[in-house]
This record gives sequence, structure tokens and C-alpha cells, in this order.
Amino acid sequence: MVRPGQVMENPVAGDRLIFTKTTRETGGESLEFEIFAWAGASGTPEMVHTLQDESFEVLSGSLDLLVAGHERRLKAGESLIVPKGTPHRWWNGSDEEAHVLIELRPALRMEEFLANWYGLCNDKGSLPNPLQMAVLINEHLNEGHLTKPPLFVQKVLFGALAVVGRLLGYKAHYPKYSG
Repeated sequence: MVRPGQVMENPVAGDRLIFTKTTRETGGESLEFEIFAWAGASGTPEMVHTLQDESFEVLSGSLDLLVAGHERRLKAGESLIVPKGTPHRWWNGSDEEAHVLIELRPALRMEEFLANWYGLCNDKGSLPNPLQMAVLINEHLNEGHLTKPPLFVQKVLFGALAVVGRLLGYKAHYPKYSG
């Protein structure tokens, strides 16, 4: 189980995550975590949370966002809410670390996804095996999905690859990462 204060690193995206309010603490209403995005961090691919609003509050540094096709740089003291269903991504295009508070409402199973994704990326120092990724992503399509390819293609592709991945022993949940 993820604990408040638990720290995880993702060398692929270039950031460190600290869980501040867990799903359990909020009764599933929200998940809150801090991101320390390294200078020049590539961040996330463009995604959509179909059932969750995501808020960003920059505590120090700056964070670049692409929201519904519009680029924006948030600076310390600024915040933004990305409504559910809105395509978005973030990265740090500056030469200093960004410290950002992120909240997802409702939490759904995003805590589990993040803990397993960060754990797998950190252990390998790179993206997980494509079959491992398919198992994890397919399990968490309700929490979010990529904007490309189209969602129906992702469902078919990740669904088929996940079957093969599970047969080879890959899982969507690893207790060593998410409890």
C-alpha cells in the first residue's frame, strides 16, 4: 500500500514523485502528490483522463503544459485545473527544477498505476518491456489513455498484447511498488 511521504523516481520522464494524500486517506475522493520535474524533463505523453479532473499548482520553478492544443507555462504561485476529458501533457522546458502539487479527483486507481509505473521505470532505468507496458496500461484505461492512436485502437492493441504479457508472467500490480 502506498504511504504518504513515499518517494518514487522516474528516470524516463525525469521526475521524482512524493505521495502526499493517498486514496485511502481521502476515501477515494482524491489523490495528491508532489512532482519534482528535473530541468529539461520530458514529462508525460499527451493523455486524457475521462473520469478525473487534474489540478496543477506550481510551488517553485515553472511547468510547461499542453492543454486542449494550447501551450502554457505555469510559474510559481500559479495553478490550473484540467477538466476530465481534456487532452493534456506536461514537461519542464526550463533550466531549473519544477516543484508541482498535483491532485486527481476522484482518485480511482491512479495511485496503483503511478506506483507500478514509477517502480518499473526506475528499476529498468527505461520504459518497461512493451508486453509489461500493455498489461499495466490495459488494466488502467479508465484512469487515462493516450490521445494517439484512437482509443478503440488502444483497446484492441493493448488488450491483445496484455493477454500475451499475462501469459508470460507480467502483471499490472506488483506489491513491491504499490503494496
